[in-house]
Amino acid sequence: MRDRWSSEIKNTSVSANFPVTINGHLQTSKSSILPSMLSENSATGVYVSPAAMKLPDYDLTHHVLNFNSKVSDLDTTATVTYNGERYAIPANTKVENKVFNQTSNAMLIFSTSTKTFDFIKWNDDVPEDSVPLGMLRELSGIATNQATQASFSGAFTMTFNGKSVNQLGNDNDSMATIIQSDRFAPDYDDRTHTFRFNSQRRTFTNDGYEPKVVITYNGSQYILDSDVTVANQLAVNRQTSIQKLVFNIDTKDFSFIRNDTPTAYNQWVVAIVRDDNSLEQNTLFNTTVIAEFPVTVNGLPQGQTINEKEANMIGILHRGAMDYAPEESLPAYKMARQIGFNHIEGDVHFTKDNIPVMIHDETVNRIAFNLDGSLLNQDVAVAEHTLDELNQYSYSMIHSKFRPEYKDTKLCTFEDMVKIGKAYNYHLHVELKIEMTKEQVQTLVDIAAKYGMLDNISWQAFTHEWLKPLQEIYPKATLELLTVDNPTDTLLAEMKNYQNGSNYVIGSFSSKVNPDGMVDFAKAGIGLYVWTLYSNKAVQSWLGTPVNGVMVQGEVNPAKAMMFN
Repeated sequence: MRDRWSSEIKNTSVSANFPVTINGHLQTSKSSILPSMLSENSATGVYVSPAAMKLPDYDLTHHVLNFNSKVSDLDTTATVTYNGERYAIPANTKVENKVFNQTSNAMLIFSTSTKTFDFIKWNDDVPEDSVPLGMLRELSGIATNQATQASFSGAFTMTFNGKSVNQLGNDNDSMATIIQSDRFAPDYDDRTHTFRFNSQRRTFTNDGYEPKVVITYNGSQYILDSDVTVANQLAVNRQTSIQKLVFNIDTKDFSFIRNDTPTAYNQWVVAIVRDDNSLEQNTLFNTTVIAEFPVTVNGLPQGQTINEKEANMIGILHRGAMDYAPEESLPAYKMARQIGFNHIEGDVHFTKDNIPVMIHDETVNRIAFNLDGSLLNQDVAVAEHTLDELNQYSYSMIHSKFRPEYKDTKLCTFEDMVKIGKAYNYHLHVELKIEMTKEQVQTLVDIAAKYGMLDNISWQAFTHEWLKPLQEIYPKATLELLTVDNPTDTLLAEMKNYQNGSNYVIGSFSSKVNPDGMVDFAKAGIGLYVWTLYSNKAVQSWLGTPVNGVMVQGEVNPAKAMMFN
């Protein structure tokens, strides 16, 4: 062993018949670059920036690393940076570990001349044109031809078989788990950059005291205090986009450290966070939390199945993600993508100054608070106030409760909704809540046309005649005729009157109707939707009918409901 802190020796090195890191970094013939190898801020370091949608993943069965670069048209491209130069990693880049049956420890290298990756044995010399990216360790790989445990120490984070970051049972970088509340999952909020364990979030419930969260690791456990929250200052300060949440077993404290910082002997890794809002330029992609237990992000479940825009049975999210954000607000509409929806619904009224806004009721009282969180003490009608006057209130209510994190939320205008629809590739379902003048209908059409969204909006009304002025102005408009009536011949004849040869007419029925007779509507070319469903089981009950669209709310995922029917 040579220690770099002696006066005559510049670099510490350790010789052994197994790989040894120095201060958490690899030692190879490229020792001059290794001290800074893991630094994202280093102009001379080497590191990999994963794509937005998925981390790189190593398949333990086939011994192949997939960088998951540009997995879809919406995704970003993974990159590797060395000496200040950045190289794009092409889509579908995979690296086969051809030395797995020769050694349990393989080094991942990147060739700066050919821009390719390879695995070599840990004790092989690194080629002159290459730099090391990390050390992969697979246990049982030689004997069984299939690794059961693995870890990676290097310039980026990878998952194994799409699961945890490191799977070595006794390695400091393997992950702790928790015994969580049966009511509230731990949650990471990328707006405030905080991790909340939701330990005994409610101290008393109808069936007794809610238990506290217990963190466990290698047979040890620790009971958390009530409602433990951990601030992610690394994300706040935009120092790095990937962070490790660790638990110090001596001080019993949680903290975030850089993902490339070696874990100390007295730390348990609890979660790996990729905080999308810690990036200099925010994207439309989700913040991701990897842990050995379920974690929500901004109160939303991760890993939802996407309900395709042109699915055989489309899923329409009622008033946006109203269980997680104020109904019909910009946050609620933006969150729809996170829980897998491409169709969103809302209701339109006009203000006193003739601005269309998205709100269900004629007054704002049910969804608004005063800015201090107090209730309104008088009715505030939308049609009797200007938009500026209405925005003097806080639209921060979720399930009848004031949510301070949304206290600055304003009314979402129809134009706001249309712009979100275009940016997020949504199809909009807009209900006319009042009988509108022809001028007001023209305003709606003009706004939709301004953003090229006329053919991405379906217009709804219970009073079907209210849709006639819209059809006169734009004959191709898709019409959704809302009804609580059963599908009868009389109703079919009425709906057929709205077909003009260039439009699409949909009968949108209450979920309480008898589906008998719907086949005749389908044969007449009329679409069939039902509303509003609150469970996957309820969605499944309509699979044996001609229904091709469902409006849903809450923990419902039509795509999953159909796949697991």
